[in-house]
Amino acid sequence: MSIKPSCFTYGSCHRARWRSVWAALRFFYTKTLKKGWSIAETPYPKKDHRLPTILSQEEVAQLIDAASTVFHRTLLMTLYATGARNAEVTRLEFSDVDSKRMVIHIRGGKGPILGMMVKIVLSLAFN
Repeated sequence: MSIKPSCFTYGSCHRARWRSVWAALRFFYTKTLKKGWSIAETPYPKKDHRLPTILSQEEVAQLIDAASTVFHRTLLMTLYATGARNAEVTRLEFSDVDSKRMVIHIRGGKGPILGMMVKIVLSLAFN
């Protein structure tokens, strides 16, 4: 006997709704019907992949200008210009910045990031 919730037949539903349906069916099969419940055979909806919000140039400028200190401003500029992750930028050390070659080396991450803006190199070098 195959039981499929309305999430699969009438379109998609939220994962929280599917979890509650799944828990109810598991309880019904194991406690009421005293039958086995195979997790491997249970259909499960795929995780929703959301695209990130893309900021306009004006919004990015407002965000960078809103930084309260030069240090925070430099962090925001580095994050935006390099595309590095927050944890990667916060672990940067002075030796990771090569101002002559215009390269930042991200350890344990994306590797070297080329083509830094001069403004960021100067900001990183003097802070």
